[in-house]
Amino acid sequence: MIVRSFTKRGITVRNRCHGHRTEPDADHTAVVFEDGEKLEVETILMSVGRRPLSDGLVAEGTGVEIDERGYVRVDEWMRTGEAGVFAVGDLVATPQLAHVGFAEAILAVKQILGERAFPVDYGKVPWAIYCHPRGCFRGMTEQGAADAGIETVTKRDPFGGNSRARILGETDGS
Repeated sequence: MIVRSFTKRGITVRNRCHGHRTEPDADHTAVVFEDGEKLEVETILMSVGRRPLSDGLVAEGTGVEIDERGYVRVDEWMRTGEAGVFAVGDLVATPQLAHVGFAEAILAVKQILGERAFPVDYGKVPWAIYCHPRGCFRGMTEQGAADAGIETVTKRDPFGGNSRARILGETDGS
């Protein structure tokens, strides 16, 4: 949906491509791809993710382990290899979203307090893409469900049926 909206507005979208270098001039920038193709653009939007700031975080001799990508290793209960030490949020290899970190923190605190707790179900995490039009999703993709042998029914609701979208005049999207 987002790609279709961008395309309608004359925006070129390239997914999973590798820019080799850029060649800026006074008015535009040329992106040179690995295969030598050149694309002249006015603006580049690049999304590459984040990494945890774990350098120097863990002292020698503890049971806390950091993986090769910099994330603290935890089990499904957010426990590290050191008794009584938990890690949550952007420091662990789970979705780097505020509501995920919040749910992980609740899980850790409940355990510390001795309350009944349940691991976070990452398959139910809602995701949002803040662009115009907005995009959001939750759960498995259709392909992921098919690969898992799960029969699916897909429903798309156009924003045109949403009262707020109609009031704002932003009915593009589903």
